[in-house]
Amino acid sequence: MKAEQDFNKLSDEELVKTIVSSNDTLLFEILYDRYAKMVYNKCRGFSKRDDEAEDLAQEK
Repeated sequence: MKAEQDFNKLSDEELVKTIVSSNDTLLFEILYDRYAKMVYNKCRGFSKRDDEAEDLAQEK
């Protein structure tokens, strides 16, 4: 299996294909890390409260 650094270099599409073909759900962490802050910030814009934004983004 590739080192985590190699997986970080993959595009989202390539990463999803790798997840599907290898059935390695731990690779979802890489996708999560790429988008978690963006999703939280969008939720923060909707809610105006940190705790609600965290709930909406499921970030805890």
